[in-house]
Amino acid sequence: MSLNALRSSSKNMLEKMKASDKPDQSGSRAEDERIWKPTFDKEKGSGSAIIRFLPAAPSEIDELPYVRVYSHAFQGPTGKWYIEKSLSTIGKPDPCGELNKRCWNSGVESDKDNARSRKRKTDYYANVLIIKDPAHPELEGKVMIYKYGPQIHKMIEDSAYPKEPEFEGDEVVEPLNAFDIDNGADFVIRITGRTMKNAKGQSVTVPNYEKSSFKAKAALAGGKESEMERIWNMCHALQPFYDEKEYKSYESLQKRLVEVLGPQVGSGIPTAAGIMISVNAHDVDDDVDDSQSVRAPVRQTAPVQLSEPDDEDLAFLRDIE
Repeated sequence: MSLNALRSSSKNMLEKMKASDKPDQSGSRAEDERIWKPTFDKEKGSGSAIIRFLPAAPSEIDELPYVRVYSHAFQGPTGKWYIEKSLSTIGKPDPCGELNKRCWNSGVESDKDNARSRKRKTDYYANVLIIKDPAHPELEGKVMIYKYGPQIHKMIEDSAYPKEPEFEGDEVVEPLNAFDIDNGADFVIRITGRTMKNAKGQSVTVPNYEKSSFKAKAALAGGKESEMERIWNMCHALQPFYDEKEYKSYESLQKRLVEVLGPQVGSGIPTAAGIMISVNAHDVDDDVDDSQSVRAPVRQTAPVQLSEPDDEDLAFLRDIE
């Protein structure tokens, strides 16, 4: 695959990126050595790195240069954890998302809080060239898959679609396609610590990326064609993250929900919508003594219609599934 083909494909990439970020559009693998994240030193409360976002691999030249994966991670009243990728990533119904909708539409405020505690998490994966990594200098010069969150992705979007000048004479900011080999830019990651409360009300320090920024536009590898092509050919295929084989079945996820949450949640909302689920001790945890069947109460109700949310709830609703 030639660089000319890549440049031709890149011309419409910003439009494709914008279309892909609309709400309701849709795996990461455990211990994938290709996955990279900058190191956050909790003791120092800081971390840093310099990377360059790269286009889609040659085998995926017409695809977006990143993939978006949804997941859920929470601890239930049973003490067990639910840490699973959401089937909504690949456009399929997800049992946790459906449960959250039932809770949201119950009319009980505590059920909304219950749903919020299980809201889905969004992760993005993109190929990057590691230019500088103080914590792992052995990775410098390598192409890795960067796992990052909405805060970094918003910076990419804001650079791609800058706001129009508010007043006459204000500086006009040119769009930046972070994934472009000719007119992209190196990205400087600056991590600081931010203290917040976790689900249990405990104070924890989490990484904050708000001081990160793009450098001035510059060609990848100083514009050296042979080096640009070499780096591009090192990019990893990302579409396998959308392979259905990377996701558990609806039934398996639903069974795990009941194991973690019990047959009901909140004000008595069925965890599994009345489905009979057999839980076997050998399939779950050693502290379960006997095989048991859990049947959530069956309720004869009309099809669920989401009520109109308050403005402050709109962002949550986009991620509830």
